[in-house]
Amino acid sequence: GAYAFEIREFETGAEGVAYDGHAARATVTVSKGSDGNYAAAVSYDEGAPNAFVNVYTPPEKLQVKQPDPSTPSTPSASSASPASTVGSQTLDKTATSNTADESPIVWLVSLLLVSAGVALCARRAL
Repeated sequence: GAYAFEIREFETGAEGVAYDGHAARATVTVSKGSDGNYAAAVSYDEGAPNAFVNVYTPPEKLQVKQPDPSTPSTPSASSASPASTVGSQTLDKTATSNTADESPIVWLVSLLLVSAGVALCARRAL
């Protein structure tokens, strides 16, 4: 049989993240072979993206303080960070970066859908 699924990304509400709002549509077709074993095939709507592409936009400005060179210091565990050793400057963080990880999510969901379809067909055969 054929089983249709709509796959949507779960939005976590992370700050600065613009989520991809599309829904991927997948069809899992399960068939019984001449050897008695079931096989499943997954297809997606033609032309539709099969990956979720999110965009992260960091805060516009980040101010980094330069330590006083006349005072030797040893960073404590609570104040140590890579940014604390950078000179006094303003870093422009307006660039966006693509956070897409195109295939693992789609492949995982596809694998789960195929497994569910095979299990349903196997159950019906009993």
